[in-house]
Amino acid sequence: MSFIRLHKDAAATWLSRLLPAAIFILVGLFSIMVIRDYGRESAAARQTLLEKGNVLIRALESGTRVGMGMRMHHAQQQT
Repeated sequence: MSFIRLHKDAAATWLSRLLPAAIFILVGLFSIMVIRDYGRESAAARQTLLEKGNVLIRALESGTRVGMGMRMHHAQQQT
């Protein structure tokens, strides 16, 4: 029964130790989650930029091929 009836100072002491510990744990978990998410984000951004770069290069190459083919075709018609 005396365990249930804590003295006011004992409850305050218990809470003053519990709250900083809980805050420290939550800040640590949040930091870990942010660091992991940043790593995933940078990897995804890198992959997206590589894919877009490849698409752009292929589009320029195909445009060059088509342009060269059209010029050759005109040159053949004029002669």
